[in-house]
Amino acid sequence: MTIKTMIKDKFLQLSAADYTDRGTRRPLNEDTVFHQTNHLSDGRTAGLYLICDGMGGLNAGNVASQLASNKIVAEMAGLFYPNQWVAADNERTQPAFCTLTHQLKKAVEAANRELFIYSQQKSEFAGKMGTTVTAALVYGNWLHIAHVGDSRAYLWRDGTLKQLTRDHSMAVQLLEAGLLDPAKSFKHPTRNRLLKAVGVEKQVTVDVCTQELRTGDKILLCSDGLWQAFPDETKLQQWLDSPTEPAELVRQLGAEARERDGSDNISAVLITVDEMYSWDLPLVKAVAHFIREDLALAR
Repeated sequence: MTIKTMIKDKFLQLSAADYTDRGTRRPLNEDTVFHQTNHLSDGRTAGLYLICDGMGGLNAGNVASQLASNKIVAEMAGLFYPNQWVAADNERTQPAFCTLTHQLKKAVEAANRELFIYSQQKSEFAGKMGTTVTAALVYGNWLHIAHVGDSRAYLWRDGTLKQLTRDHSMAVQLLEAGLLDPAKSFKHPTRNRLLKAVGVEKQVTVDVCTQELRTGDKILLCSDGLWQAFPDETKLQQWLDSPTEPAELVRQLGAEARERDGSDNISAVLITVDEMYSWDLPLVKAVAHFIREDLALAR
């Protein structure tokens, strides 16, 4: 079976920057951030961006977030090598597009397995190390997200801020059940109590979503140490309204979160869509290394 595209493909120019800080009260920074943007030989931009907020204390959180990040990056490494992508003359179908989301989800699941096994082998970490993961993949003009925990992904577009992920926390569960006043959720004792995290159990359910991108969009990935510093999301949106370039903007945003609260580690990755243009080009969106998964999804 072959999968092809005969559509007007869209190409992006992206900028990205990250920020991480221990905060004012924690002895360790247990967050891990990662971003890599590559311009492939076919003209497309491929980017992988991660926020992992570790938990467990006594260095367990730091180890958990770093191990998870490293595993996801390793699982997705083929994305950054153009010869890993194969071309054909058939029309692209939805399964080829879905493969990217599917592979990102599988990468998070692989990180969960590796981290769980590692914790079982280390008596000092057994049963008490884990991490949130919010992973974003940009390819073509689409954003793919895989998510576990309460680190967040936001989309800023034309002055409006939209949360793309759902927190896997007790507070959100109570909010959705109508048992918690939204105005009190930021101070509620359950606000940091996670319902699931990577590495805690043998298996984990990973949330996924996709979002088409436009010129001028901004994507913010952040740990709870940042977003909890802005109970009024309009303040966060106002920061993202700024035309400041990503490296300086994410630094200013992190510093503001530290000044407002600082009780937790503070981390963020900011991606901006600087330019988008189109080109009629027949190309496949399938990774040779994962061809079996592609064919299974296409059936």
